[in-house]
Amino acid sequence: MPTEPALRIAFLFNAQFHQILHSLPIACAMAAGHAAAEVSILAPTAAHFAFVARYLPPAAAGRLRFVDLGSPAWLRLYRALSGDLAAGKKAILAHNRALLAGFDALVVPERTSAYVKELGLPGLKLVHTGHGAGDRERSFNPEIRKYDFVLLSGRKYEERLLAQGLIRPGHYAVAGYSKFDLLLDRPPPDGRRLFANDRPTVLYAPHFDPRVSSWPKLGPALLEQALARPNYNLIFAPHVRLFDPVRWWKRLPFRRFAAAPNILVDLGSDCSVDMTYTNAADVYAGDVSSQVYEFIARPRPCVFLNAHRADWEKDPFYLCWRGGPVIEDVAAFPAALQTALDRFERYRPEQEALFAHTFDLDRRPSAERAADAIVAFLERGRSTPGR
Repeated sequence: MPTEPALRIAFLFNAQFHQILHSLPIACAMAAGHAAAEVSILAPTAAHFAFVARYLPPAAAGRLRFVDLGSPAWLRLYRALSGDLAAGKKAILAHNRALLAGFDALVVPERTSAYVKELGLPGLKLVHTGHGAGDRERSFNPEIRKYDFVLLSGRKYEERLLAQGLIRPGHYAVAGYSKFDLLLDRPPPDGRRLFANDRPTVLYAPHFDPRVSSWPKLGPALLEQALARPNYNLIFAPHVRLFDPVRWWKRLPFRRFAAAPNILVDLGSDCSVDMTYTNAADVYAGDVSSQVYEFIARPRPCVFLNAHRADWEKDPFYLCWRGGPVIEDVAAFPAALQTALDRFERYRPEQEALFAHTFDLDRRPSAERAADAIVAFLERGRSTPGR
């Protein structure tokens, strides 16, 4: 009797690079722990593969297949002219329809790939890993309902997605946060200190969405304040989509800040997505970016900037703001920073509770748990046709 072919599982990196770090560890764990699975990495540009290579454990490289996705000529030209390497995501999927049809499952960290469901590939299961673990409404998007299997970081997502009917039993798993396996407490890549002093270091990481971001209204004034008050260090590392793609003219307004010894400006390097800054900073300042949950993996002082005067206290989209003082004006930042530092023990229990509700972590690496859950789901589907 012929042996059933191995599971063919593709991990697709077809968008901004920061999403890769949420599912790459799962691909590595699957290739290491499931000999019957053929694991492929799919990406549309050399830059995507170069980013993967920078974070790929050496032992994993030989276990993975790397497949360069073809792109329409017009899209290659547009990317070259615009610098936007994540452009044309749906066009890439449509262009590679025949290739995708050869896989049993496509694992993705973002939601645009739900478009695969419109390409008529009934044999292809779509698995969503997510990226980030924030509270805002986009994290609970109805698009999630289109995925065959969903990986969740913890109870916060399980409870809310079940309540909204976006997931169903048997088609999801709570598997922790695989990005932590790779990057939590990782030292700066070159081993250097970020600042040549012992002052407290504040990470300001505003979100990109102007509807909720503190950047347009409060961010420039916060940079001016740090320039005038060099008694603390400031890392300005916004969500990478705020200035994406980063071009030389976008850097110009920040030159005088970047020249200050107490300010580091990073509009979108690897360090802004690989936890270099959340690991190194003493204080987090921001709005609704999910990076705050990566920061409080080790509870530390936070200050939140309420630029839109949101009525946040009973709003589930602002849960993280329970973890530190909330201000509406940059003039209040120095006092809020001192409060966050001096009275941190008041906020520590809130941060610990928020973290425990958001992440289900145990002694097993999250990536291994996620890989096992995906393979078990696919094997279960093979044994029960039509499921």
